[in-house]
Amino acid sequence: MDEVDDAQPLALKVRTLSPRRCVVTWRGRGAASDAERDELARLAASRHAGATLLCAASDDRPLPAALDELTGGAPPVELDLESTRVALHAPRGRGRLLHFAAAAAARLEELIAGLAASTTAATAASDLERSIDEALARAAASRESRDGDLARSIGRDGKRRTTSERAGHLHPALLEPARANHAAAFRHEAQGGERFVARGVTGELRVGRLVRGRESFELRARVDGAPLRGFQLVVARLTAPEDRGALLRVDLDDLDLGPWRLGDRRDSSKWSRDEFRIASDLMAGRESFQLAFTVAGDAPIGSFHWDFHAEPEPDGVWLTELEPASAQRARPDEWCTAALESGEYARGFSMRAGETVEYELPRGYARLAAAVMTEPFGPNDSPKRPAPASVVVVLDGKQAQRVDVGSLAPGGRREFEVALDGARRLELAFEARAPAPTVLVVGPTLLRRA
Repeated sequence: MDEVDDAQPLALKVRTLSPRRCVVTWRGRGAASDAERDELARLAASRHAGATLLCAASDDRPLPAALDELTGGAPPVELDLESTRVALHAPRGRGRLLHFAAAAAARLEELIAGLAASTTAATAASDLERSIDEALARAAASRESRDGDLARSIGRDGKRRTTSERAGHLHPALLEPARANHAAAFRHEAQGGERFVARGVTGELRVGRLVRGRESFELRARVDGAPLRGFQLVVARLTAPEDRGALLRVDLDDLDLGPWRLGDRRDSSKWSRDEFRIASDLMAGRESFQLAFTVAGDAPIGSFHWDFHAEPEPDGVWLTELEPASAQRARPDEWCTAALESGEYARGFSMRAGETVEYELPRGYARLAAAVMTEPFGPNDSPKRPAPASVVVVLDGKQAQRVDVGSLAPGGRREFEVALDGARRLELAFEARAPAPTVLVVGPTLLRRA
């Protein structure tokens, strides 16, 4: 085996076997030249589009740093090609990179010969793709022993377990789509669906599926064989940093459950655990049901881990937990910021004259309950004559209620409720002539009971 000097020029060479397969070799481990960097960028784009890069090393060391771009940041997975170990990098995208160390040179030459020959190319390519998929499936399955009890509950039926009171007496069910047995148990389907590898929450290896459009699976949520009466179903997913901020559209069979924005308010460079809650009455009468999640926009997202549990069903949900369909809102002033950060007004939002906020309402809620609050006088303010001002509630384009704000004393508060009557769209508008005080919408809640 030749010794390779870390300072020796890279001397990159690329041999094209077909539009989707290239052999990449190098002589040194030093920095790439300008021309080589351009070539590496082209290879990375080709790999992302679906090409397989066969990297042939002259030693048994990791890839040179100059080639890191080709891996897409994916950690290596061990691939067994007829008893020859190869390092497989499977990042986001359809392509793959296989790193053949010097000890695997003979197997690489056999593979190249098979891919280059017109009579055997199709068979060799099919065998290679099958071996890659099997390697990724094994990598996904290797997490089974590390996931403990959660991993053993892959059935679609929730099981009552008296030691799990905080989880609504349900044994949480687990779905990791990259595992073949999980995908079969949940009848999981995903557009695109190719497996890829990433570093997880603690740096562990995670195998996921790349969803290009729509992902779906089936559930049978039960407690002691009965539907979840009094409990709502909580659907949780593990979201990679690259996917935070993505918007999903959620459907339960033929019911549109509304949008779901991924990612919490913590550090955007970290993984997040996102939860979506489904009311028990929406599952009533369904022996099983399909949940579908459609990605808004063209960017694919990763699907790594789903789990499901039940929790006692509250009477309502904060309106502020929903994703606004649209909003024309100014930045809250100091008073509104202070009020919203206080304990009493921890939930709400501010509105200035002419501003609106619109929500797409989820199914299963009967009323909206909230309060409006006006800004209190400052120490140097003097009373002003009340001016006409109202918060207008609009349901499906029709005015449902007008809440008088102008007659409120400074710092005053007025509560109101509105029957939703099956409406799917809610708009709140602050109608007032400028200059007008800022109004705070406090504790807006969607309630289930009529």
